[in-house]
This record gives sequence, structure tokens and C-alpha cells, in this order.
Amino acid sequence: MTKITLAVGKGFSGEIFRYEVDDESNIGELIKKFVREIYGEQEDALNFVLFNLTQKFEYENNETLLSKGTKSGDVLLLINLKKF
Repeated sequence: MTKITLAVGKGFSGEIFRYEVDDESNIGELIKKFVREIYGEQEDALNFVLFNLTQKFEYENNETLLSKGTKSGDVLLLINLKKF
């Protein structure tokens, strides 16, 4: 396991949050963590998706950062699909 640093954007608000996470972290668990810390407990993590803006792809909940080749410094975007 390797620690990587990611920039996570809050929807289209322009707010950026920095996280240091393990590259073997499960995407579904990371989405829950990000939603809880960025949006608060009132939001349902199942409504969110995570995009890698640096490498231009969407993550699936059962993947890991490592399995998708995510690197330290990548910019991710956390989107609530229920808001569109």
C-alpha cells in the first residue's frame, strides 16, 4: 500500500479538498468518506459518483485507486447525481 495525495472537487462549486489516502482504497468506501466530510451526514453517498479529471474516467464503486492507475496529484470530482 502506498499513500497518495489527491485533490477532490466538491461538485461544480470550485471548492477543492486535499486528501492523503492509500492507493488500495476501495472507491465505494472513499466516496462515503468524501461525502461525509465534504457534504455532511445528511447526504446519501449512493447518490454520488467520482470522476478522475486528470485521466478522464469515472470510477466504479468496486474498484480501487490502484486498479485504475490513480496517481498522487490527480484531481477528482465528486458529483451528486440527484442534483442534476
